[in-house]
Amino acid sequence: AAGSLARMLEEGASRRLGFEVRCTRLGKPQPRIFEAAKKRMGTDRLVMFGDQLATDIAGAHSAGLAGALVSWGITPSVPADGVQPDYWLESWR
Repeated sequence: AAGSLARMLEEGASRRLGFEVRCTRLGKPQPRIFEAAKKRMGTDRLVMFGDQLATDIAGAHSAGLAGALVSWGITPSVPADGVQPDYWLESWR
């Protein structure tokens, strides 16, 4: 939702001002948010837990982090091709 809103604002501002306006992307899957997490935690030995391959896991990988896909969210199984998680969790147990 935030990305869609940013895109809408960029388009509106560009039309209004007569030149291209682009926002700096900070959300997933952009690596900047993961880099900020590494800096805040003081380590690069982190695991991103998420339920979406295209944002959570791909974003973690873009910053050199491991990604754990949880089965109880948007992506209920790991597809054979594409982005692959480092870990797959069917439950918290």
